[in-house]
Amino acid sequence: MNSRIIHQRETYIYFTIFALIGVFILNMFISMLLVLAYPLLIGLIVQVILLQKMKKPFYRSGKELTEQLKLKNIFLVESNILGDEEGTVY
Repeated sequence: MNSRIIHQRETYIYFTIFALIGVFILNMFISMLLVLAYPLLIGLIVQVILLQKMKKPFYRSGKELTEQLKLKNIFLVESNILGDEEGTVY
């Protein structure tokens, strides 16, 4: 056989081996990403669901706290406990 044809076949064989190794490494990388991503995705979904369930009581208590703070500020201004700064809401 001609040495040029042998060299060409060698090149194709090397290229094929290189491509197979590249595809194998890429496949391993994608599999690793999926294995890591699915638990994170499931955890995120569970977290969002739990947050939605817990948000309502916190929202209600937050509104009550805001009302209490408003009443406290009104009391401080009305009774002039703070001294010189009349009418200033802290």
